[in-house]
Amino acid sequence: MSARPLKNLEPRYHNDNLVLTAKDMAEAIAFKKDKQGFTKALRQVKHWTDSGLLQIITDLDTGSGVAREYEDEPSVMIAAILQELVLFGWTIEKLEPIAAKLYHEFEEGDPDDVFFAALTGDYTGYLALEFDVDARGRLKLEKVHTFSTTPGEPSLEESLPKARSVLLLDLGAIADRITWPGVEIA
Repeated sequence: MSARPLKNLEPRYHNDNLVLTAKDMAEAIAFKKDKQGFTKALRQVKHWTDSGLLQIITDLDTGSGVAREYEDEPSVMIAAILQELVLFGWTIEKLEPIAAKLYHEFEEGDPDDVFFAALTGDYTGYLALEFDVDARGRLKLEKVHTFSTTPGEPSLEESLPKARSVLLLDLGAIADRITWPGVEIA
């Protein structure tokens, strides 16, 4: 489940995971694969890191000319999910519990095989964001839930949230749009 190796570079590893820079992360998640798309994604990655949404293995204040470093798993996938949610106009405050839940799930050994499903495509992994209406009449995030269609798990129909309103993200589709650093774009 490891990312593809960086081209023309000797890859570095931390805890058996490939080490990436903020630039690598931006290259991986940018929607538009041009300079403008890369610049926008790089600003997002740096902002999310400064805000504590993305975890790094280096000090936050590395100084000029020293790159912040991320472990490829799960950081690239989490950054791609956050990038998707930004399209809905989500702020740092709304993204924070989602990033925390995703890092927690990964650190717990990916109990529902959500990351594995998304990255391999063998089956489908989902992120479900469940909402309810608050006293002011606005949607309020109530629960962040992940699940997959792994054989032996409950069926999709049984796993789907029963909340008032749900935003369901197909993590396999998000993983498919990731351009792993060093992989040439066709």
